[in-house]
Amino acid sequence: MPNKRSRGWSNSARRKKVVKRLVERDGLACYYCTRPLDLKLRDPNGYEVTVEHIVPRAYGGSNAMSNLALAHSICNEIAGNAYEDKMRKEGKSKNGQNA
Repeated sequence: MPNKRSRGWSNSARRKKVVKRLVERDGLACYYCTRPLDLKLRDPNGYEVTVEHIVPRAYGGSNAMSNLALAHSICNEIAGNAYEDKMRKEGKSKNGQNA
């Protein structure tokens, strides 16, 4: 369940500015699979565009533009699961703590 601070992010003016800056910086390709992104697509199968934290916030990543990228939601989910698996193997838990 999203907290109050993240509620409404998907349609907010701030999100639109961030997406615009990321498109200008990186183009319209998914950060992970490099396939084209469609900013207007609302796809229940996972190909809508998400703003991705490259290093997840739960593992110490920030909201800085250098840590953000555009990705298909399904690619973002797969990458997030892979990152968590990697951190577990390295003995690290969320928020940068050692397990």
